[in-house]
Amino acid sequence: MSVRFVAASILAFVALLILPLLPASADKPAGVVIDGDFSDWQGVSSLSDPPNDPDDRDDRYAPRLNLNNPDADILAWKFASDKKYLYVYVRVAGQIGRGQYDDRYYVMVHMDVDRNLGTGFQTFIPFPTEEETPFTDWYYPSNLGSDYTFEAEFRGGLPSRTFITYWGPGDGKLGPWPYQDMLEFREGIPAMAFRGSEIEMRAPFSAFDGHIFVGAKVDVAVSIESSGKLAGTGWCQDSTNAIRGFVVTPSIARKNVRAPRRSARSASMMV
Repeated sequence: MSVRFVAASILAFVALLILPLLPASADKPAGVVIDGDFSDWQGVSSLSDPPNDPDDRDDRYAPRLNLNNPDADILAWKFASDKKYLYVYVRVAGQIGRGQYDDRYYVMVHMDVDRNLGTGFQTFIPFPTEEETPFTDWYYPSNLGSDYTFEAEFRGGLPSRTFITYWGPGDGKLGPWPYQDMLEFREGIPAMAFRGSEIEMRAPFSAFDGHIFVGAKVDVAVSIESSGKLAGTGWCQDSTNAIRGFVVTPSIARKNVRAPRRSARSASMMV
Protein backbone atom coordinates (compact mmCIF):
# COMPACT_ATOMS: atom_id res chain seq x y z
CA MET A 1 0.00 0.00 0.00
CA SER A 2 1.52 3.33 -1.07
CA VAL A 3 2.12 6.27 1.26
CA ARG A 4 0.02 8.44 -1.09
CA PHE A 5 -2.97 6.07 -0.81
CA VAL A 6 -2.76 6.01 2.99
CA ALA A 7 -2.56 9.81 3.18
CA ALA A 8 -5.55 10.22 0.87
CA SER A 9 -7.59 7.76 2.94
CA ILE A 10 -6.81 9.61 6.15
CA LEU A 11 -7.77 12.96 4.61
CA ALA A 12 -11.07 11.56 3.34
CA PHE A 13 -11.88 10.12 6.77
CA VAL A 14 -11.10 13.43 8.50
CA ALA A 15 -13.30 15.29 6.00
CA LEU A 16 -16.23 13.02 6.79
CA LEU A 17 -15.82 13.83 10.47
CA ILE A 18 -15.53 17.59 10.01
CA LEU A 19 -18.11 18.40 7.32
CA PRO A 20 -21.23 17.83 9.46
CA LEU A 21 -19.83 20.31 12.00
CA LEU A 22 -19.27 23.17 9.57
CA PRO A 23 -21.89 25.97 9.59
CA ALA A 24 -23.89 26.70 6.48
CA SER A 25 -22.60 29.59 4.41
CA ALA A 26 -24.59 32.82 4.72
CA ASP A 27 -25.36 32.86 0.99
CA LYS A 28 -25.71 29.13 0.44
CA PRO A 29 -29.15 28.34 -0.98
CA ALA A 30 -31.19 25.92 1.08
CA GLY A 31 -34.77 24.98 0.35
CA VAL A 32 -37.92 25.08 2.45
CA VAL A 33 -39.92 21.86 2.26
CA ILE A 34 -43.63 22.28 2.95
CA ASP A 35 -44.06 19.41 5.39
CA GLY A 36 -44.74 20.93 8.83
CA ASP A 37 -41.12 20.64 9.97
CA PHE A 38 -40.28 24.30 10.47
CA SER A 39 -36.58 23.79 11.22
CA ASP A 40 -35.68 24.67 7.63
CA TRP A 41 -36.86 28.25 8.28
CA GLN A 42 -33.89 28.63 10.63
CA GLY A 43 -31.85 31.70 9.72
CA VAL A 44 -34.57 33.36 7.62
CA SER A 45 -35.21 36.85 9.01
CA SER A 46 -38.32 37.03 11.18
CA LEU A 47 -40.73 39.94 11.48
CA SER A 48 -42.71 40.41 14.69
CA ASP A 49 -46.32 41.50 15.14
CA PRO A 50 -47.72 42.89 18.41
CA PRO A 51 -49.51 40.38 20.67
CA ASN A 52 -53.16 40.64 21.70
CA ASP A 53 -54.20 42.83 18.76
CA PRO A 54 -56.93 41.09 16.69
CA ASP A 55 -59.72 43.54 15.90
CA ASP A 56 -63.31 43.56 14.76
CA ARG A 57 -64.13 43.38 11.04
CA ASP A 58 -67.83 44.28 11.33
CA ASP A 59 -67.69 48.03 12.03
CA ARG A 60 -64.81 50.07 10.67
CA TYR A 61 -66.19 53.28 12.21
CA ALA A 62 -66.28 51.92 15.77
CA PRO A 63 -64.21 48.71 15.71
CA ARG A 64 -63.64 46.63 18.80
CA LEU A 65 -59.88 46.41 19.30
CA ASN A 66 -57.54 43.96 21.08
CA LEU A 67 -59.99 41.05 20.98
CA ASN A 68 -59.15 37.84 22.81
CA ASN A 69 -58.72 35.40 19.96
CA PRO A 70 -55.21 33.91 20.18
CA ASP A 71 -55.80 31.69 17.13
CA ALA A 72 -56.06 34.84 14.99
CA ASP A 73 -53.25 36.70 16.79
CA ILE A 74 -50.10 36.81 14.62
CA LEU A 75 -46.85 36.94 16.59
CA ALA A 76 -44.20 36.40 13.91
CA TRP A 77 -43.87 35.82 10.18
CA LYS A 78 -41.26 35.26 7.49
CA PHE A 79 -41.30 35.70 3.74
CA ALA A 80 -38.84 34.29 1.22
CA SER A 81 -38.35 33.27 -2.39
CA ASP A 82 -36.26 31.09 -4.62
CA LYS A 83 -36.11 30.84 -8.41
CA LYS A 84 -39.59 29.28 -8.71
CA TYR A 85 -41.62 29.91 -5.56
CA LEU A 86 -42.71 32.37 -2.91
CA TYR A 87 -42.77 31.10 0.69
CA VAL A 88 -44.39 32.32 3.90
CA TYR A 89 -44.18 31.22 7.52
CA VAL A 90 -46.60 32.45 10.21
CA ARG A 91 -46.80 31.80 13.96
CA VAL A 92 -49.82 32.71 16.08
CA ALA A 93 -50.39 32.86 19.83
CA GLY A 94 -52.92 30.01 19.77
CA GLN A 95 -53.50 27.29 17.18
CA ILE A 96 -53.66 27.60 13.42
CA GLY A 97 -57.12 26.91 11.98
CA ARG A 98 -58.86 26.02 15.26
CA GLY A 99 -62.64 26.43 15.26
CA GLN A 100 -65.97 24.84 16.03
CA TYR A 101 -68.10 23.04 13.45
CA ASP A 102 -69.31 26.21 11.67
CA ASP A 103 -66.16 28.34 11.99
CA ARG A 104 -64.17 29.69 9.04
CA TYR A 105 -60.52 30.71 9.19
CA TYR A 106 -58.16 32.13 6.56
CA VAL A 107 -54.43 32.71 6.29
CA MET A 108 -53.89 35.33 3.58
CA VAL A 109 -50.71 36.61 1.94
CA HIS A 110 -51.47 39.97 0.28
CA MET A 111 -49.26 40.97 -2.63
CA ASP A 112 -49.12 44.36 -4.30
CA VAL A 113 -47.28 43.21 -7.41
CA ASP A 114 -46.96 46.68 -8.96
CA ARG A 115 -46.51 48.56 -5.64
CA ASN A 116 -49.46 50.77 -6.51
CA LEU A 117 -52.26 51.53 -4.03
CA GLY A 118 -54.50 52.30 -6.97
CA THR A 119 -54.66 48.74 -8.33
CA GLY A 120 -56.37 45.73 -6.78
CA PHE A 121 -58.19 46.63 -3.56
CA GLN A 122 -56.72 48.81 -0.81
CA THR A 123 -56.32 46.68 2.30
CA PHE A 124 -56.96 49.54 4.72
CA ILE A 125 -58.51 53.02 4.46
CA PRO A 126 -59.52 54.30 7.92
CA PHE A 127 -62.56 56.32 6.84
CA PRO A 128 -63.25 55.70 3.16
CA THR A 129 -65.46 57.96 1.11
CA GLU A 130 -68.57 56.58 -0.54
CA GLU A 131 -66.62 56.22 -3.77
CA GLU A 132 -63.69 54.45 -2.05
CA THR A 133 -65.75 52.01 0.04
CA PRO A 134 -66.22 49.30 -2.63
CA PHE A 135 -62.46 49.27 -3.30
CA THR A 136 -61.24 48.69 0.25
CA ASP A 137 -61.69 46.45 3.27
CA TRP A 138 -60.46 46.22 6.87
CA TYR A 139 -57.04 44.57 7.14
CA TYR A 140 -55.47 47.05 9.55
CA PRO A 141 -52.60 48.04 9.74
CA SER A 142 -51.47 46.74 6.36
CA ASN A 143 -51.94 49.34 3.66
CA LEU A 144 -51.26 48.17 0.15
CA GLY A 145 -53.05 47.61 -3.13
CA SER A 146 -53.63 43.86 -2.98
CA ASP A 147 -53.63 42.52 -6.53
CA TYR A 148 -53.27 38.87 -5.51
CA THR A 149 -53.30 36.75 -2.41
CA PHE A 150 -52.39 33.15 -1.82
CA GLU A 151 -54.50 31.66 0.92
CA ALA A 152 -55.30 28.67 3.11
CA GLU A 153 -58.87 28.12 4.26
CA PHE A 154 -60.05 26.11 7.26
CA ARG A 155 -63.67 25.14 7.97
CA GLY A 156 -64.86 23.63 11.22
CA GLY A 157 -61.30 23.45 12.51
CA LEU A 158 -60.06 21.41 9.54
CA PRO A 159 -58.07 22.41 6.42
CA SER A 160 -60.45 22.93 3.51
CA ARG A 161 -58.51 24.26 0.51
CA THR A 162 -55.72 26.51 -0.75
CA PHE A 163 -56.22 28.97 -3.58
CA ILE A 164 -55.20 32.19 -5.31
CA THR A 165 -57.37 35.32 -5.17
CA TYR A 166 -57.14 37.99 -7.85
CA TRP A 167 -58.49 41.54 -7.86
CA GLY A 168 -58.34 42.98 -11.36
CA PRO A 169 -60.14 43.40 -14.68
CA GLY A 170 -59.18 39.94 -15.96
CA ASP A 171 -56.46 38.07 -17.81
CA GLY A 172 -53.88 39.09 -15.21
CA LYS A 173 -54.32 42.78 -15.96
CA LEU A 174 -53.98 45.22 -13.07
CA GLY A 175 -56.38 47.99 -12.14
CA PRO A 176 -58.65 49.18 -9.33
CA TRP A 177 -61.14 46.47 -8.43
CA PRO A 178 -63.98 46.13 -5.89
CA TYR A 179 -63.13 43.92 -2.92
CA GLN A 180 -66.35 41.90 -3.23
CA ASP A 181 -65.69 41.13 -6.91
CA MET A 182 -62.64 39.00 -6.16
CA LEU A 183 -61.85 35.93 -8.24
CA GLU A 184 -60.90 32.86 -6.22
CA PHE A 185 -59.25 30.31 -8.47
CA ARG A 186 -56.28 27.97 -8.96
CA GLU A 187 -57.36 25.83 -6.03
CA GLY A 188 -54.70 23.48 -4.74
CA ILE A 189 -51.87 25.42 -6.41
CA PRO A 190 -50.41 26.80 -3.14
CA ALA A 191 -48.89 24.12 -0.90
CA MET A 192 -49.54 24.33 2.83
CA ALA A 193 -48.60 22.51 6.04
CA PHE A 194 -49.39 23.45 9.62
CA ARG A 195 -48.74 22.16 13.10
CA GLY A 196 -49.90 23.72 16.36
CA SER A 197 -49.27 27.46 16.25
CA GLU A 198 -47.30 27.45 12.98
CA ILE A 199 -48.07 27.30 9.27
CA GLU A 200 -45.95 27.40 6.11
CA MET A 201 -47.10 27.94 2.55
CA ARG A 202 -45.60 28.02 -0.93
CA ALA A 203 -46.94 29.42 -4.20
CA PRO A 204 -45.31 29.18 -7.64
CA PHE A 205 -44.49 32.26 -9.70
CA SER A 206 -46.73 30.85 -12.44
CA ALA A 207 -49.82 31.45 -10.26
CA PHE A 208 -49.47 35.23 -10.62
CA ASP A 209 -49.81 35.76 -14.36
CA GLY A 210 -46.24 36.81 -15.05
CA HIS A 211 -46.07 39.51 -12.36
CA ILE A 212 -43.68 37.53 -10.12
CA PHE A 213 -40.17 36.72 -11.34
CA VAL A 214 -36.61 36.88 -10.04
CA GLY A 215 -35.76 40.54 -9.60
CA ALA A 216 -39.36 41.72 -9.18
CA LYS A 217 -40.17 44.04 -6.28
CA VAL A 218 -43.45 43.57 -4.40
CA ASP A 219 -45.12 44.85 -1.26
CA VAL A 220 -46.29 42.00 0.99
CA ALA A 221 -48.39 41.64 4.16
CA VAL A 222 -50.06 38.77 5.99
CA SER A 223 -53.56 38.62 7.46
CA ILE A 224 -55.42 36.02 9.49
CA GLU A 225 -59.19 36.29 9.41
CA SER A 226 -61.52 34.22 11.59
CA SER A 227 -65.27 33.97 12.08
CA GLY A 228 -64.40 33.69 15.77
CA LYS A 229 -67.34 31.60 16.91
CA LEU A 230 -65.27 29.30 19.09
CA ALA A 231 -63.46 32.30 20.59
CA GLY A 232 -66.72 34.25 21.00
CA THR A 233 -65.36 37.31 19.18
CA GLY A 234 -67.29 37.21 15.92
CA TRP A 235 -65.46 38.04 12.69
CA CYS A 236 -62.03 39.42 13.49
CA GLN A 237 -58.65 39.80 11.87
CA ASP A 238 -55.01 40.47 12.59
CA SER A 239 -52.72 41.86 9.90
CA THR A 240 -49.05 42.73 9.76
CA ASN A 241 -47.35 45.84 8.56
CA ALA A 242 -46.25 45.45 4.95
CA ILE A 243 -42.79 44.62 3.71
CA ARG A 244 -42.09 47.42 1.24
CA GLY A 245 -40.14 46.51 -1.88
CA PHE A 246 -39.41 42.85 -1.19
CA VAL A 247 -36.98 41.75 -3.91
CA VAL A 248 -37.66 38.28 -5.34
CA THR A 249 -34.33 36.46 -5.18
CA PRO A 250 -33.28 33.12 -6.75
CA SER A 251 -32.32 31.58 -3.38
CA ILE A 252 -33.63 31.84 0.16
CA ALA A 253 -31.62 34.42 2.09
CA ARG A 254 -30.35 33.15 5.43
CA LYS A 255 -28.15 34.40 8.21
CA ASN A 256 -24.91 32.50 8.90
CA VAL A 257 -26.28 29.59 10.92
CA ARG A 258 -25.69 25.86 11.18
CA ALA A 259 -27.67 23.94 8.62
CA PRO A 260 -30.87 22.67 10.27
CA ARG A 261 -31.36 18.98 10.94
CA ARG A 262 -34.71 17.85 9.68
CA SER A 263 -36.87 15.45 11.65
CA ALA A 264 -40.13 13.72 10.88
CA ARG A 265 -43.01 15.30 12.81
CA SER A 266 -46.74 14.93 12.71
CA ALA A 267 -48.30 17.69 10.65
CA SER A 268 -51.25 18.35 8.37
CA MET A 269 -50.42 19.17 4.77
CA MET A 270 -52.05 20.24 1.52
CA VAL A 271 -49.44 19.89 -1.23
